[in-house]
Amino acid sequence: MIFTKKTAFITTLLLASNILKLYNTDKSSLVKKDGNMLNLPSFKNAIEIKSSVDGRIRFNIPILKSNIGLSEHLVGQIKNISVISLCKVNTLTGSVLVEYDNTKVDAQTIEGAIIKLLGIDKTLDEGRESEVRKKIDETVSALNNGIYDYTNGMLDMKTLVGMILLLAALRDLRLFGPRNNPGYPTLFWWSSTLFL
Repeated sequence: MIFTKKTAFITTLLLASNILKLYNTDKSSLVKKDGNMLNLPSFKNAIEIKSSVDGRIRFNIPILKSNIGLSEHLVGQIKNISVISLCKVNTLTGSVLVEYDNTKVDAQTIEGAIIKLLGIDKTLDEGRESEVRKKIDETVSALNNGIYDYTNGMLDMKTLVGMILLLAALRDLRLFGPRNNPGYPTLFWWSSTLFL
């Protein structure tokens, strides 16, 4: 019994010392894993920050891969900005390196200018759809086509689901009477309208 109390006490002391050591670690000495030291926002498959420090940012912009015309347009427009000293585009990888005077302009402005020049702002607002949403749409479309073909064009999925829910609601009403809270058919209908 004494041995286990002693072991528990020593273990607790070791854990406490490790926690204190982590707590007292100088936060400025910690290096970020992603290299984005300025915490600039990244937009997946549109414009991603690969590394950023004061005066230098490396972007990954997929639309610049193998697009020499757009890359030359970007470099030509960026050269007109006096606070930017260097803009290099690698069309093989879609990488863009920008060096700028950080005393005259902030990194967010540089990123915003590149987003605007390349027209990425339009793609950020529209047309971005999650993979799950795409799979749901494909599944619903396949079910809809199957129901349509099976009934020889008499029903589609939305009509069939609506009819089933109407019958379930009528059954619910007959068995339980009117209720103040929505029943399962109403809740199911609300959720199905999100996907149909």
